Amino acid sequence: MLHCDEIFIYDNSGIAPELIFQLKDNCITQFSEFLPSWREKILNNLRKLGFEKIF
Repeated sequence: MLHCDEIFIYDNSGIAPELIFQLKDNCITQFSEFLPSWREKILNNLRKLGFEKIF
């Protein structure tokens, strides 16, 4: 099994990619104030996996 220290999740649906989440040490840092429903689903799934949201 492979592991990583840090994950960056981008929204690339616009002209320029936008960083929305960073995952590190079981914590989620959210970079976008407003989340469309598909981003909320990602956040909820990450929480179910044991990640905690921080700002």
